[in-house]
Amino acid sequence: MHLRNSATYRASLPDAKTLEESLTERLPYRDLHDSELTRLCFVPNARTGELVTSFDNGYSITMRVDERVIPAKVRQARFEEEIEAFEKRSGRYPSPEEKAGIRERILGELCKSALVDYHTVNAYYHPASELLFVDTASKKDADRVMRALVMACDTVKTQTIHVNSLTKGLTAKLIDHIENGTAEYRPFGQLGIDDTVKMAHATGGEGTERVTYQSVDVGSNREVLKQLHRGFEVEDLGLVYRSVYFRLTKDFKLKSITWDILIEPDEESAGEDEAHAWRVNAMVGISLLVEIVNELCALVDFELPALPEAPSKDGDEATGQSGEAETHTPTP
Repeated sequence: MHLRNSATYRASLPDAKTLEESLTERLPYRDLHDSELTRLCFVPNARTGELVTSFDNGYSITMRVDERVIPAKVRQARFEEEIEAFEKRSGRYPSPEEKAGIRERILGELCKSALVDYHTVNAYYHPASELLFVDTASKKDADRVMRALVMACDTVKTQTIHVNSLTKGLTAKLIDHIENGTAEYRPFGQLGIDDTVKMAHATGGEGTERVTYQSVDVGSNREVLKQLHRGFEVEDLGLVYRSVYFRLTKDFKLKSITWDILIEPDEESAGEDEAHAWRVNAMVGISLLVEIVNELCALVDFELPALPEAPSKDGDEATGQSGEAETHTPTP
C-alpha cells in the first residue's frame, strides 16, 4: 500500500464479500470492443492477487481504465475535413444534429485503428467511519471510481467532503501559528506544518496573484506572514501528522503523501509475505488517514456530512447515486 494522493468521500458500501460478488458479476475485465472509447472494470490487486483485498479495518479495490488514444488534434483535423466535404456536397453548413453525427462517425472510425492505453486506481474503504479514500490526483478518475461502484452496487450513498471555509480557516490558523504558536499553544492541534505553502490573492480585474514557498520553515517565516497580512489566502499547505507528510489543498484533497512507517518487504520474500506486508501497510495507513481527516475537520470546526437517508433520483454527488458506469461507444 503506497497511497500517494487521496480524494476523500463519505460512502456506504457493502461488505467485502458482497462487493466482490458484485464486481465479479457486473464489471469483470474484458478487452475493449472495436467501437468502445473507454471502459471501466475492476481487477485483482497487483500485490495480493485479490479482487477485494480485506484487512483488519477495511478493504481495498482496484479500478482499471482502458482508453483508446486518439489525439485531439487528429480528431479535430478529421472533423474539419468532414465538415468541408459536407459543405461541398450539400452547399450548406451542417445543422448541430448533423455535426454531432459526423463527430460520432469519425470517432467510430478512429477507434478501429487507435492504440489502447490503461491505468489503474486503488481505493480504500474504512467501514467504521464510512470513509472512502481514492488514490488519485485526478478528479476525473475519482469520479470514475464512484460511477463504477454505482454500476456494481446499483445504489451507493455518498457525500463529497467539501469545506467552504477551508481556505479562510487555514489562513487564520497559519497567521495565528506564526504569530503566537508555542510548544504549549498549537493552533494546528496534532498537525505539524511542513515546508511548503501555496497562497493566492485576488487582484480585482487583474486576475489572481499566486506565490509559492518551498523548502522553508513555513511555521515561523515572517515573509509568509507578511503575505498573509497583505490579503493572500492559503490554497495548499504542507502538513505532518505523526509520520505522514502531505499537502492539503483548498478542495480537501490530500496530495504528495509520503509515509515513514510503512513496511518494505524483503526482496527475497515469498509472495505471501509481500501480500501480508501490503495488508499491514493498508491497515495502518487507512487508520492514519481517518485520524488525519478527523483532525482536519476539528481544525476548521467542520462536521463530516451525514449520508442521505434515501438515494436521489437525480444521482448527484451529494446524495445517493445510481446509474451506469462509464462506457463510451461512438455510433459507427
